[in-house]
Amino acid sequence: MKHPKLEQETFSKGLPVAHLCVEGKPRKPSWSNPLGLPEPLTAKQLFYIWGPQCIGAAVIDGAVNFGIACAMYRSQDNITMWTLAHNTVAGDMAVTTFIQGILTFVIASSMVHVDMRKGTIAAFPYPWPDQVFAVVQLKDADPETAKTKRGKLWRTCHSSHGLGRGLHFFSGSATNDLLDFSLSRRDFFDRLFWSVWKGSVLSALYFLVFWPIGIACVAPKWGGLNMAHTWTPQIIKLVYAFLLGLFMNPVVACIALGSEDAVRDHRREVHDAGVQEMEEAVPAANTRAETVRAPERAFIQVAGAGIAGLSVALGLARAGYKNVTIYEASRVVKEVGAALQCAPNATRALKVLGIFEQVRPLHSANARLSIRRYNDDVELGGAIFTGFEAKYGSPAWAFHRADLHEALRVAALASGVVIQTGSTVRGVDFDGTRLLVERDRRAEWVEADVIFGADGIKSVLRKAIFDGENEDNHGESAYNPSKVRI
Repeated sequence: MKHPKLEQETFSKGLPVAHLCVEGKPRKPSWSNPLGLPEPLTAKQLFYIWGPQCIGAAVIDGAVNFGIACAMYRSQDNITMWTLAHNTVAGDMAVTTFIQGILTFVIASSMVHVDMRKGTIAAFPYPWPDQVFAVVQLKDADPETAKTKRGKLWRTCHSSHGLGRGLHFFSGSATNDLLDFSLSRRDFFDRLFWSVWKGSVLSALYFLVFWPIGIACVAPKWGGLNMAHTWTPQIIKLVYAFLLGLFMNPVVACIALGSEDAVRDHRREVHDAGVQEMEEAVPAANTRAETVRAPERAFIQVAGAGIAGLSVALGLARAGYKNVTIYEASRVVKEVGAALQCAPNATRALKVLGIFEQVRPLHSANARLSIRRYNDDVELGGAIFTGFEAKYGSPAWAFHRADLHEALRVAALASGVVIQTGSTVRGVDFDGTRLLVERDRRAEWVEADVIFGADGIKSVLRKAIFDGENEDNHGESAYNPSKVRI
């Protein structure tokens, strides 16, 4: 089979617009990246974290606590390390940890959200902290093979997402944004409660580390002395608050920058900006083949007769392509599963495919969609489905997968699409544009002009495109594509 020769035909001297919506990826903590921040991060983001949110905030924390210490201690006659009857430096350090920690979480996270809303700083490209950090990959992680009870407990905890859910508690969200003046009073106090609660737990964790270290540094020298009428208590409180802010403020800022809501909103804004730029840009160079609407002799192969494969084949057939073949591994073309939600852009596609009226009696209409986080019931997003047809020109419908699949199958066959069941795609040759199809235990290469891969979660074509590196298992979902190669 001879394939059409592609000739470059330039319609404009303008360059293609770069795609701005960069998908980030997580990184594990290391010496060079102790917080395990995702990548890629800009120089502005790094400066924002380690500059104003680290050193700047620590200086403010130290100065405020120094002022408080001057007001507290200058008129006192007995200031010791441990004696509870008087002002104690040890008690003050403990109280400072919690008060400063809670205020840091409430104020700093809210201010970071304000900066993101104003465009001063962009959110991380990937949510942080990443729950995968809590899962330890072991060669022999089966808890039942542990020799001791402690070993069994350790393996059970670290080979599951128990600690991951603990990290999820600290993941930021819109719940930590208290300076959104459009909030109702009820929403404000609800967010305040969750922010104070998260700040309290984070302060408790910092207390377990900072307070013993602080006592170990201070007690040997001033443990038995009366520090009244000296600058020692004030200096201790200043240094302790400065160091606490130095290590806590960046973490709180990163929680806000890596919040699921902020990352999602930032990706949407970048994507919309990229789409707008591409729409306004001069068209890029196209090939002559791309200007051909429906060549009569083009041979098109589709791997998989699911909803995606049938939709592609039906669309091509309705566009005028005569030689469209689907290879389906199953002997019977059918769909399983539950509901499938179709947004207005999807139902508009049903009109293009010519089955809109056929599936109208099969749909159900939902009034509202609410997406919530499982551990605290915080609403991450949602949509009101009423009025969609008037606003977008097409309704939002929900179908049972089997009903929609059957309608696509019938329409595809009626349009001349050939569906070969019992035909499993075993391989692909990109250079020769052909598929290795197995039928009745015999495999043969089938040539084509265009190949579409829609062969499901265990796709042979996907693995060939991504070199087998496309599956990124976080343990929280069935499958996540992690790379796109064009």
